[in-house]
Amino acid sequence: MTKQEIGAILLKLREESGKSREEVAELLGKSVKTIGHWETGYAQPDANTLFLLCTIYGADLNAAFRFPSKNNATLNLTPDEQTLVTDYRRLAPPGREYVQQSLALALRSYSEKNNAVSELETAL
Repeated sequence: MTKQEIGAILLKLREESGKSREEVAELLGKSVKTIGHWETGYAQPDANTLFLLCTIYGADLNAAFRFPSKNNATLNLTPDEQTLVTDYRRLAPPGREYVQQSLALALRSYSEKNNAVSELETAL
């Protein structure tokens, strides 16, 4: 992975977290210029700082950088699925409950439609 690719991911994570470069710089004790250099690929953070950045952004390091991990390798998640899992983990408990209820409702509706189609096909 190139410095530019790492930078693009860091920029995306920061923007998704709603944090400014100034906020991140203050949290890390770095300059705003340093944060900008990381995000443009001019430089890159060390491994420890990369972990801290992901923590600050509420992101899973393995999912964000598509590193194989025990969890996502076993489940064979697509990048879209990894993004969904990462976003879900960022939610507070009420948000997670809402997602779970919405998914249960969607699955129930889908199941009912499939049962109706199967009954119709059997009748024909």
